[in-house]
Amino acid sequence: MIYMKKYLSNLWQVMLFSSVLLSSASAQQETLLLRSPSISNNHISFVYAGDIWIADKSGNNPRRLTVNPGVEQNPMFSPDGKQIAFTGNYDGNTDVYVVSINGGTPKRVTFHPSADILRGWLNNKEVYFTTTREFTYSLGPRLYKTSLEGELAVPLLMPEAYQGSPSEDGRYWAYIKNTDPTERDRVAFKRYRGGGMPSIWIFDTESKVVET
Repeated sequence: MIYMKKYLSNLWQVMLFSSVLLSSASAQQETLLLRSPSISNNHISFVYAGDIWIADKSGNNPRRLTVNPGVEQNPMFSPDGKQIAFTGNYDGNTDVYVVSINGGTPKRVTFHPSADILRGWLNNKEVYFTTTREFTYSLGPRLYKTSLEGELAVPLLMPEAYQGSPSEDGRYWAYIKNTDPTERDRVAFKRYRGGGMPSIWIFDTESKVVET
């Protein structure tokens, strides 16, 4: 009887341990840590395990668009929803790339040795991005734009713009400046009692007036 009770006790422990393992394995099969979602009329794109993925807007039919060993981030749909621009770190350099929602080889659209971080689309043929290529001549990063055909990138009119978004008609820009994370180490926060959010600036591209 004692032997039987001991046997049943051991059997119960094994079953309980197996149940825990199965539950853990099931949890590991879940798709976790999806980042940087972007939504078009028909699809959702996101970053998972360093690659760009796309799925139907319902969440069905997920598929991977990029397989490069480099890291991709920040995917954004073009206005017509047919392309996805993203920031890719290939061959040791960070640049802006574009890929069709149907897959294929990503197309590189920026070529400067400084890091170029995608911020958005201006239309179906132009993207804009943050770059530090002017650090030698200015106090902070700046927004540039370029076409998908690889033409020479040109700066937008706002100085020291780190991140921003244009109005629908393109006249006004709401943007943030002087928020490069590398600058934070040089800011004295001791006894600081203010807020931590950066100011949003409004730039009128016609009058060149800046407001906060």
